[in-house]
Amino acid sequence: RNLAVSPYWADPEGHPANQAPDTVPDDLNPSPPSCREVPVPCNSSARYRSLSGRCNNLQHPHLGTSGQPMPRILPPVYDFSLMRTLSITGSSLLPNPRVVSLRLRQVSPQGQTLHSPSLNLLLMQFGQFIDHDLSVFAEINEFGREGKKKCEECDSWVDPACAPIPIPEADPHLNPHRTFSDRNKRCLPFTRSGALGGRDSSGRATLDQLSLNTAFIDLSTVYGSDHCRGRMVRLYSGGQMVEVMAMGESGQGQGFGRGFPPQLDQRHFKNCRTTHRTCFFSGDERWVDSGFCHTHMWILWIVLSDSTYS
Repeated sequence: RNLAVSPYWADPEGHPANQAPDTVPDDLNPSPPSCREVPVPCNSSARYRSLSGRCNNLQHPHLGTSGQPMPRILPPVYDFSLMRTLSITGSSLLPNPRVVSLRLRQVSPQGQTLHSPSLNLLLMQFGQFIDHDLSVFAEINEFGREGKKKCEECDSWVDPACAPIPIPEADPHLNPHRTFSDRNKRCLPFTRSGALGGRDSSGRATLDQLSLNTAFIDLSTVYGSDHCRGRMVRLYSGGQMVEVMAMGESGQGQGFGRGFPPQLDQRHFKNCRTTHRTCFFSGDERWVDSGFCHTHMWILWIVLSDSTYS
């Protein structure tokens, strides 16, 4: 069998899928929280709302708080791998996510992207900014025993925590092979979200995914969703946020002016890969490696926040 073919998605080149591994809820236990909040009684006269969202609803203090299971509109439809893999007809696998992404971006077979006359990149960035404000799933430990990320190889799906996404041969933006002369398949790494196991009304194993953000549009991306991160981004003076003068890629030079989030050592991050081993620290760690436009979006909000209190 070809281990590079995913058991979870329909193969873009039409190869038969592999058999997914049997999975139990313990395989998807989330990493322990790095910040623990000690619940205290709600204070109905409190001047400010909490970073965690606790007590926003006085009758149901935990409603919408960080670390709670994501609510469902419909019951889950899981198979033995505790993942939905079949389409609504039940006769075929769900399409490859990379193929869906290319279709949604209207990439033609010739590799040309169709440009919208009325929408630009900022629309997408702002949409993602709002999305990141609402949810971030708890993660499984993505590193193996030797310290190497375990979900990068195409055959890593044999680990129930991994569901790598094969890159289509016709992808106009990503080379599906490691080099143009290497025929080994390359995949997008994908680690499944951490979840708590349970049973549905029929006694079948099911999962509840946890969200580490509050369920409110409350600028979690800027201020954080727990007191640990909130303490690190606040100046504790005049309602201001911590701002720094960002330095160049070498870590030296005159920098780019104030208004940037604080820069911390890479040990505080999972994906800090700069040459000077420091990255911007904000309310949401996903913005560390999300690109130039995301950093600009963060700067816009921190400047707006500080100017409001100035």
